[in-house]
Amino acid sequence: MSQDVVLVCPMELSLNEFRSILIPQWSKCFVGSTSDKEFQLAGGDGSWYITFTQSDDRNEVAEDYASNALLSGAFRSVAADSEYYFVEYNDFNVTKTVIGDLYEGAGGWVSRIWMDNGYAVMVPAVDFLENIRRDPEWDWRKMQAWTVVIACPLGLTITDFRSILTQKRSDSLVLGSSGNELHLRGKGGGWFVGICELGNEEGAVNDRIMSEIVDKSLGGKADNGRYYMFRYDDLSNLKSVLIDFLGGARKWLSKIWIDLDHGIVMPGAAFLEKVRQDPTWDWTR
Repeated sequence: MSQDVVLVCPMELSLNEFRSILIPQWSKCFVGSTSDKEFQLAGGDGSWYITFTQSDDRNEVAEDYASNALLSGAFRSVAADSEYYFVEYNDFNVTKTVIGDLYEGAGGWVSRIWMDNGYAVMVPAVDFLENIRRDPEWDWRKMQAWTVVIACPLGLTITDFRSILTQKRSDSLVLGSSGNELHLRGKGGGWFVGICELGNEEGAVNDRIMSEIVDKSLGGKADNGRYYMFRYDDLSNLKSVLIDFLGGARKWLSKIWIDLDHGIVMPGAAFLEKVRQDPTWDWTR
């Protein structure tokens, strides 16, 4: 069955560069090009194929990525100046090897390449290489991002998030990007939590948050609060980060609400009590 990912590369890394990097190792599998914007590798027995296709409308694709608030600020900051290549394939393991070879041969460009894994996760090429070195069975298709949203009083800023979590998260790297974002990643690269501040206008906050959180905690006015989206790929680590954050935000706790998605909206204090009573609680099920 056909699957696909998107490779986001610096403008200098053209499809011709892809060919130059890959053909020496995959010359027997090079099928050819139907145009200057596409080429294909395929197994001699026809059992697998990989097709690289350059986007026909780079500007439109770049705008879609750059405006997607679910994606990391680090990626969105380079989205407008990147080229986009659609990779269609039918054999995951062969494709993982080919992309690994492409990254290994990309030299100084590798730090500027990202993969959209199709599940709302942008995977930096350097993380891709580290993951396959550490675990040959690593599967990017299992990296899926979920979100929760926290509503806080205006006095609780992203600077407070950074201060609280930097002190408490000795097991993770705390990375600040643009002024309204914060990223945490396990030192082994095995998990991430991305935090970004949303706008406080009603259009930036979904209906459930507006009805549940704004009415109950913020006097019915969206601009009475700040809204932070947490993106995560591992529930247990996200839960731990939330516990650390809420524990360090005690003076604001009575006015913090959490939308856990999956139809669950609750006060921050109730969340802490719930996980204290049931540390294994999984609200995604």
